[in-house]
Amino acid sequence: MYSTIKEDAKELLKKVDAKKISITRTKLSDKIDIRVLRALNNSILETQINGENALYFSGKILGEELVQNYDGKFMAKREVLAFLKDLFKKLMLGILKETEEENIIKVDECAFCRGRNKWPSDKEKKCYFLAGFISGVFSEALNQPCAVKEISCRYNGDPYCVFEIIFSSDEVLKS
Repeated sequence: MYSTIKEDAKELLKKVDAKKISITRTKLSDKIDIRVLRALNNSILETQINGENALYFSGKILGEELVQNYDGKFMAKREVLAFLKDLFKKLMLGILKETEEENIIKVDECAFCRGRNKWPSDKEKKCYFLAGFISGVFSEALNQPCAVKEISCRYNGDPYCVFEIIFSSDEVLKS
């Protein structure tokens, strides 16, 4: 079922590891306009019942696959965070930054919502895919279930998208 995601994860890791990527589009390369990604994200959120869940679990599956196909080993959260920072930078998802609070990270230049000119009146979040992606990477790397919740979003005019990583099994069940 996830064979395409597995192949995509392997190709993405090659980019992160600076290996030669197999580009299947010989005339256009592997780059697309970021507005296409945003439009896809927004159309799923606006037209699908449980679109938030679909995006979250899509990101989670990709995050898990990236870790499963990674050659290195993780012993602590710090190592996972360093790997995640590298993924975000090289995949151009945003600039992941640590905060002083444990299990709270923020993303600058978020691929899903940075660059908006008008802010909505409601306080909806847009970064479900990234929340799932972060969850998948941490869960798989540490072999410990976790949930990730977006607590502020650039889409709403906040300076960063901020995510909380929840490792407690009780909290995971509530999320």
